[in-house]
Amino acid sequence: MIKKSAGERNHSDYLPIFRSKELNAKGKEENNKDKRGYVSMKAIKKTIIFLSLLICFGFLRTNNVNAATGMVKLKPDKTYKDYDVTGNGKKDKIRIQREKKLDYCYMALSITVNGKKQQLSPSKYMNHYYGVDARLFTLKNGKKYLFLYADGENGDSFVCGFYQYTSGQWKKVADLATVFKGYGSHLCAKAVSVKGNRIKVQFYVMSWATGPSTIEFAYVSKGGKLKRESSYGTYKSIYSYGKNTRTFYAAKKLPVFQNSNGTKQVFTVKKGGKVKILKCRLTGGKMYIQIKYGNRKGWIKASTNYNSRLFTNVTYAG
Repeated sequence: MIKKSAGERNHSDYLPIFRSKELNAKGKEENNKDKRGYVSMKAIKKTIIFLSLLICFGFLRTNNVNAATGMVKLKPDKTYKDYDVTGNGKKDKIRIQREKKLDYCYMALSITVNGKKQQLSPSKYMNHYYGVDARLFTLKNGKKYLFLYADGENGDSFVCGFYQYTSGQWKKVADLATVFKGYGSHLCAKAVSVKGNRIKVQFYVMSWATGPSTIEFAYVSKGGKLKRESSYGTYKSIYSYGKNTRTFYAAKKLPVFQNSNGTKQVFTVKKGGKVKILKCRLTGGKMYIQIKYGNRKGWIKASTNYNSRLFTNVTYAG
């Protein structure tokens, strides 16, 4: 075999080499095309799945606005568009508006739903207010209730209660400002939580019997109405000289009854006697307080005016 020098080699001598490189390059290119095609198909599938989830999620958010039980705080003078307030399962446009500003307070309050405006009637206890606490409650049974509290001087209520949208207008279904009427002053309340069809409400009252007191009741939605679940209330706080306490000292002899109806007296607390406040009851328009005196328990009638003081260490304010 004659070995050719580099200068004597012709193009045909290099053809197998170039052909081999060309085939290798083409094979790699085809292989890469396959890989690129495979990756693209996976990306397309992922994109389709992702978009489908977005569509489903968006559908649920748009149509299932009544799904969750809960509480939403609404700020006054702001328009909301993401909540069902009428109970028809659709998102509504709602705005709670403070009106007729006079110096640092307001003289009127309105609610506008889907373009329809309604002025709320104030209580007879206060003709002006400063702030608004608004909370939308959704219960397990799908019922919607709007809690409103507009506070005036000393916390007195311009409005304080639960409202429900019925027949195209807001109706007050529970007036919370009158619950302790006749048994104290500076009456107001705050709806604090919801579970199932129960809403916990804490009342503040400058009680003639115990002074600054916070008492909790539960309200339930049943039979189309919102009512107190029980006539018994739990004391969350009672303040005497700046201290939260349940211990009081009798300012006079106190007759104690077996039950919270004031009919059968079982013992008497002597003047100066130390008692512990346990709970209260509102029944038949009257208020009774359960106490513990030594090892005995019973019920006393709550004070109905400032001058009928039951205990020496009661403090008043406002």
